[in-house]
Amino acid sequence: MGNNSLDSYLNQNINKPIELSIYNVYSRSVRIVKLTPKTNWGGNGALGASISIERVDNAHERVYLVLSMYVGSPMHSAGLISNDDYIIGTPEKTFESLEELQNYIKENENKEITFMVFSKSKELIRQVKVTPCSEWNKGTEVLGLLGGVLANGKEDYMLPMKAIEKNEIPLDKVDGINSEKTIIT
Repeated sequence: MGNNSLDSYLNQNINKPIELSIYNVYSRSVRIVKLTPKTNWGGNGALGASISIERVDNAHERVYLVLSMYVGSPMHSAGLISNDDYIIGTPEKTFESLEELQNYIKENENKEITFMVFSKSKELIRQVKVTPCSEWNKGTEVLGLLGGVLANGKEDYMLPMKAIEKNEIPLDKVDGINSEKTIIT
């Protein structure tokens, strides 16, 4: 069912109970959700949620692990957690590549942005507000607008596994990671 088909289905069933099959990429399972689409709940749409149709075959390439960050950086101040948090996009979009994410961060310098962030240890998604800026590091572009290191492309980052020690990774110790899949933000 495409996004237009889903919209049509929801609109045809306003105020009527329906069942939707929801696929969870993390647990790789399907669950049935019973709900009633409504238009009088006070917001846009019939569900009260943002829905996007995404490919799942390369989903691991569109999540970005927070490897490390500087204390006092925008990422640190926003409450992101190294080796536990994954940026999965914004409420409106996902990023097809690290370059696209990096460009988005640059385009939004000095503007508050909201990321959807998955916590591996808590197995939940939360919204994190952060403002990319160079002021925190005295304008040194080498430290980035967010002050951290992100990486993608490792499917096993998202799979359930033993807890990883939550030590901050010094930026000079990330040389073992594929540089094409790692950025300083």
